[in-house]
Amino acid sequence: MPTVKKSVKKVTKKTVVKKDVCPCGCDCGANCPCHNGGECTCGCGCGASVKHTGIWSAWRAFWRRGYCEWSGTSSRSEYWLSWIGNVIVLTLGTILLCLASLIEGEMWGHPALLSGMICVALVVYIIAMVIPAISMMTRRMHDAGLSAWLWVLYVLSIAPACVDESWVYGPGIGLIVALLPTVVAGNKYHKNNK
Repeated sequence: MPTVKKSVKKVTKKTVVKKDVCPCGCDCGANCPCHNGGECTCGCGCGASVKHTGIWSAWRAFWRRGYCEWSGTSSRSEYWLSWIGNVIVLTLGTILLCLASLIEGEMWGHPALLSGMICVALVVYIIAMVIPAISMMTRRMHDAGLSAWLWVLYVLSIAPACVDESWVYGPGIGLIVALLPTVVAGNKYHKNNK
C-alpha cells in the first residue's frame, strides 16, 4: 500500500501587541518608575540611577564603581545596601578575629600569627574602603541633584572636632545627603551614568 504524504499548512496569526512607549523612548511599556520620580529598573539607558535590590549586588557595585566612576549617580538603595554589605563583612571579620584570638590564646597563652593576619586584613579592607566611599558619596550627591563640591562643607564641618564637641555636624550632613531622594527631572548628572 503506497504511503500518502499529507501536507498540513500551519496557519499562524501575527498579532501585533502595541506597547506604550516611555517618554524617554525605551520599550519598557511605560512601567519604568524613573518617569514618576523614582529610580530606573528597566535598563532603558534613560540615565536614572539603577536601583539595587540586593545587598551583594550593591556591595559589588561599591567596589566595581568605587575607584573609577566619579561622574555618575548612585541611588539610595545602592548607597545603603552597599554599606550594609560592608558592615556585614567587617562584622564577620571581627568575629573571626575574636575566635582566632581565643583559640590562639588557649593554645599559646597569647594571640599569634593567625589573629595578626586577620587584623592586618581588616585594616587593609578599611583603608581600601576610603576611596570607594568618597566616590559613592559623590555619586549620591549627584543623584540628589547636588554638586560634589559639598564635600568641602562636609570636611569643614568635621574639622572642628579637634577643638570641641561639634563633630556631630559632619556625620549629620552626610546622613542628610544620603537620605535625600533621587532627582530625575532636570538632573544634569544622570547623563553621566554608564
